[in-house]
Amino acid sequence: MYYADIGATMTSTLSQASATRSTVNTSLGLRARGLNGVSAELEYGTQNASGRVQAQTVRAGLKMAF
Repeated sequence: MYYADIGATMTSTLSQASATRSTVNTSLGLRARGLNGVSAELEYGTQNASGRVQAQTVRAGLKMAF
């Protein structure tokens, strides 16, 4: 038991077995630009671990010059 400025407190320890995980992140992006200063971007990404898809992301953006 430890004593702090708020009184007696208990401590705990988290123990977890080690694990080996291999992850692969991939992404594919596309950018298009127009003559008038407008551009659009689109990106698709995945995260794979242990042969399974863990996450998918889609990002998009539109930029305009002014």
